[in-house]
Parts: sequence; C-alpha cells; structure tokens
Amino acid sequence: MKTQNIHNLVEQDVKEISDYLMSDENIKSVSGRFGNIVFYTYRKTKKVYIRTYRYPSLTKQNNYNGKKVQIASVLWKQINNTFKADLNDYAKIFYSEFRRNKSIHVTGYNIFCKCILKIEQNLNDLNELREIAGNTINQWIQNSYLDQISAKIEFTALLMDEK
Repeated sequence: MKTQNIHNLVEQDVKEISDYLMSDENIKSVSGRFGNIVFYTYRKTKKVYIRTYRYPSLTKQNNYNGKKVQIASVLWKQINNTFKADLNDYAKIFYSEFRRNKSIHVTGYNIFCKCILKIEQNLNDLNELREIAGNTINQWIQNSYLDQISAKIEFTALLMDEK
C-alpha cells in the first residue's frame, strides 16, 4: 500500500514538472535531477523526457575494477612522459577511426586504464606490467592489450627505461 502511494506521488510530481517545462517555449534544452526524478531534453524531437532515478547496484566486479583502476592511477604516475605522449597519440588515432560518440574526449590515461582492466593478473609495479604487456605500445598491440589501428606508426617510447 505504501509503495503504491509513493508511486502515485512520484507520477504526480513527474506530471507537474513535465507540464511546467513543456509550457515555457523559451526553454530550448533542459536537464537535471529533482529529488528522485531525472529530466532531459532530446534535441532531435525537442521533447523533455522524465524518468525516475535508478540507483545502480554495486557488484563484486565493480569493486574489482575499481581496485584495478586505483592501481592504474598509481602506475600512471611512474610512467615516462614520452610513453604518455605516445599513448595520447595512439588515443587520438584510434578514436578518430573507431569512435561512435564524437563528444567523448579520450586521453592516454583512459587507454592505459582500459589495458590494465584487460590484464587478469594482479599488478604491483611497472616491471610486472612490462613483463605481461610489453615495453612499447607496439608490443601492447601485438599482445592484444591495445586494439590494432590502420596507421602503421612505430611507437618507440619505452614504458620504463632499461637499466
């Protein structure tokens, strides 16, 4: 009974917000959140869509990926700047060829985290990463940790300097 009453109240709030937003013709684009309600404008149809906010449920995989990205953040700070520049160049080339959503800005760090998520073993330092994935971006591509690009560029920067 309580959930039905709450559901009816939410529907009434959604209706009131929708009527208010649709009545003002000066509003060209609107988006936001009001309590448990999310609203946004779809430009092609010029309509305001409203839905209730859904709280995502956390899983073990979310926690596992979060820990791997934390490790990637620590490792990123230890990488050579030339290797970071090569990763940024790779990101520009790859996403100019394959991106579907042109509004997404992808950096070398995004690519690096994607690679770390593909590695199944736990990483502790750059030596382990170099042994698993390779020491250059070309080796990462050969070992399938990065996707192949059509441009035949030799990335020569090393993940870490040889000692």
